[in-house]
Amino acid sequence: MNWWPMASGLGDRPQIVVLNKIDALEPSRVTAVQETLSAYLGKPVFAISAVARQGLEPLLDAIWQELGVKVSHQYC
Repeated sequence: MNWWPMASGLGDRPQIVVLNKIDALEPSRVTAVQETLSAYLGKPVFAISAVARQGLEPLLDAIWQELGVKVSHQYC
C-alpha cells in the first residue's frame, strides 16, 4: 500500500543527509554522531545549525554540486 503517492521512488533519488540543531549538543557529540552516521550510510553527513548559521557553506556546496551547478562564493 502506497501511503503517499509522491514517496514512490524517493530511495532512488539523490540524497543529502543533514543533522540540524547542532548548537544544542556538545561539539564532541556532534562529531561522534556525524562520523558514525556517515560510516553507516557510506556518504557524507552535514552538521548544521540553521539558527546559528553554522555549517551552511559546505551544505550549500554539496547541494549545488548535486544539482550540477558551478557557483562562486560571491553569494556568501
